[in-house]
Amino acid sequence: MFLSLLLDVLKKYWWILIVLAVFGWFYVQQQRMKEILDISNNSYRKQIDILKEYHVLELKEKEKLLEKYMQEKKLLTSKYLKAKKNLKNNKNKDIEKIIQEKPNELAKRIEELYGFEYFPYESFSINP
Repeated sequence: MFLSLLLDVLKKYWWILIVLAVFGWFYVQQQRMKEILDISNNSYRKQIDILKEYHVLELKEKEKLLEKYMQEKKLLTSKYLKAKKNLKNNKNKDIEKIIQEKPNELAKRIEELYGFEYFPYESFSINP
């Protein structure tokens, strides 16, 4: 009797079972998609955290290299300035040496380079 009553209800309301089955299937699919989305989001968050750590490490390495560069630049600049000063001093000493030891040779080189004619200072007299 119960079985016949159940069959009568099923014959009359079969479409309700199909609707419930479809909604159930959609609900299960929604839950699976939600799980997949959560897994994907967690994976992306982990990847972003790893990238942030690498970024921090790269920034630290960049700072170290920049500091090393600045030190090297400072050292090279000081060496350059010392060498420039020494070169200038040596040049001035060489010029003074040439002027004092070989004034006639200097005058001759100036005449050759610029076409001037050199008259020694001693050759000029104030009295006519």
